[in-house]
Amino acid sequence: MSRLLMLMLLGASIILSGCEKKEAFPPPETSTKDTQQPPATNSETATEQSHTEFINKAHKELDELDTKLVALRNKAEAFSGEAKINIELQIKSLEQEQNEAKQKLTELQSATVEKWEILKQGAVEAIDHFKQAIDKAKANNS
Repeated sequence: MSRLLMLMLLGASIILSGCEKKEAFPPPETSTKDTQQPPATNSETATEQSHTEFINKAHKELDELDTKLVALRNKAEAFSGEAKINIELQIKSLEQEQNEAKQKLTELQSATVEKWEILKQGAVEAIDHFKQAIDKAKANNS
């Protein structure tokens, strides 16, 4: 019994001696002159920067699509009769898709790290769907 206890203590001391805390090396110094944003100091900051970059890019894309929707609305003013009714129905549908894309992006902005990828995919799909619908409406009414 005492041999077993001695072996267990010896094993525990060997395991624990391998778990020493090691000093981390300081991050290398980098110049921020060449970059727009300061370098990430840890993975969380890098993730936050990545998320911010994606959100900014998505907002820019939505702004471009909004401009196309305004142009389509302006073009609809020149139509009359059944053609005007058709384009107005398309515009209503586009406005719904626009709202959905904006809602998905808003949800993504407040997402936790755990839900980010799932919500990001939903936002990407909503924006892509809105873009395809705008392009289709534009082609149909050219």
